[in-house]
Amino acid sequence: MSRLLSMWAAVCWLITPLPAGAEAAVPELVQSKCFKCHRPDLVTEKPHRPMPLRGVFGKQATVVEGGWLWDEAHLRLWLSKPHGGPRQAVRDFTGDPVAKTTMGFPGLDDSAQIDTVVEFLKHYQ
Repeated sequence: MSRLLSMWAAVCWLITPLPAGAEAAVPELVQSKCFKCHRPDLVTEKPHRPMPLRGVFGKQATVVEGGWLWDEAHLRLWLSKPHGGPRQAVRDFTGDPVAKTTMGFPGLDDSAQIDTVVEFLKHYQ
């Protein structure tokens, strides 16, 4: 009986919807661009592919050498398509002209979109 009750509680927990407004708190831009690959809380066997977004702000980047913290300045350059997006940013941050990233995202053109993503990540702890 105890086992059946535990299983029933687990099923109820799994099908319980998110609290009202929880999805609305995530900007549509983040849902459509970032959550295509990244998951909010997913911890994978390879933690840097893809990095979970919750708590990323202020964390050490997952690189072998030339690491940096994911602060506002680094995020803005990483997300900026006019700057070269992640491909150029990883070279600038590490000082290695041939450094690469596995992230295929080209970056965002619009500074307002970059503001949205950075503000979301700052508070998504």
